[in-house]
Amino acid sequence: MSLQSKLSVWAKPFDKYGGKYWVLVKFLYGRTSWIPAFHDLFRIVQAICFCEDLKYPQGQGRKMVADFLRDCCEPGALWEDLQAKYQIPARTGV
Repeated sequence: MSLQSKLSVWAKPFDKYGGKYWVLVKFLYGRTSWIPAFHDLFRIVQAICFCEDLKYPQGQGRKMVADFLRDCCEPGALWEDLQAKYQIPARTGV
């Protein structure tokens, strides 16, 4: 199952938030939508760092996550390029 078949992610303006853009995630399987907050992202990133540190000791996992996230923020960043750079395997997910 590819990421595109699991969820959709886009920026959308919401009238109830003064027309400001928010990220909207729609989980296609359960037909549930979610507007992630920075606290949600913090919790997710912290959990990813913990798991990566178990795979790559002495804080190397956490450093790779930080480098990856920094690269994600670059204009024009593409998943395929980052996947190759960080040797991220294709996962089907749960």
